[in-house]
Amino acid sequence: MMGDSRLGRALGQGVSTGLGAIGGTAAGNLVSKGSVGTLFGKGAGMINPYGLGMSVVGSALGAATDPSKEYGGTYGGITKTMDTVYDLATSGANFIPGAGQIISGAMVLNKGLSNIFGSTDGMTKTDAILGSAFMPAPVKWLNMLGASKTGTFNN
Repeated sequence: MMGDSRLGRALGQGVSTGLGAIGGTAAGNLVSKGSVGTLFGKGAGMINPYGLGMSVVGSALGAATDPSKEYGGTYGGITKTMDTVYDLATSGANFIPGAGQIISGAMVLNKGLSNIFGSTDGMTKTDAILGSAFMPAPVKWLNMLGASKTGTFNN
């Protein structure tokens, strides 16, 4: 079970993501249309509830899990760079009309799910690449299952 501080951090991040999305859309509608209007529906200036839900759950899971251990490995720079590009792509997808919010939400959810079972130590280029958010969460889980335990040896 998650510790109280992790659970609180997860709930706080999830609520923050949801409120940020709703507030941002409301502010955009206010500027462009002169009123907040309806926030959920179809068309520009609307929030896709499915995309919002995936974003909220994904960001909460990301806050509840420990940061990726691949970052501290020999090839951690590869994972950090790939994750940074992934985060930029996630933000960019959100601006695509129509399905963009669902794509962005799915990407946030994938990143949140990827560290549920932990991560590898990033000691090889393969671990660093497979440990990035670009990989679907099950790929990262399978890589972690087959990872060696180099950190458990005492030299």
